[in-house]
Amino acid sequence: MGERYKFLGAAPWSNQKVSKPVQYLAWVLTISGIFAVSSIVYFGFFEGIENYNIFTLSIMVVGLIYYFLIFSYVAIKGKAPPGWLPWAQ
Repeated sequence: MGERYKFLGAAPWSNQKVSKPVQYLAWVLTISGIFAVSSIVYFGFFEGIENYNIFTLSIMVVGLIYYFLIFSYVAIKGKAPPGWLPWAQ
């Protein structure tokens, strides 16, 4: 990992191979994450968001996108990400 992300350290599961059932579950969670984020965006634009929910929904979308990246990495590559941030090598 680069110096920029060194403070996060290595994850305990760094680059471990995952079994097929875990990989299939990662696919299911990736697809459901796509539906969750798209439904939040859809209802946000077309149904409207209450003023007091904007912060909560934005935190939820950021969290869902992070989980989407983690689970899609596991689903596609078949191994755990090398660190806490899957795009940091």
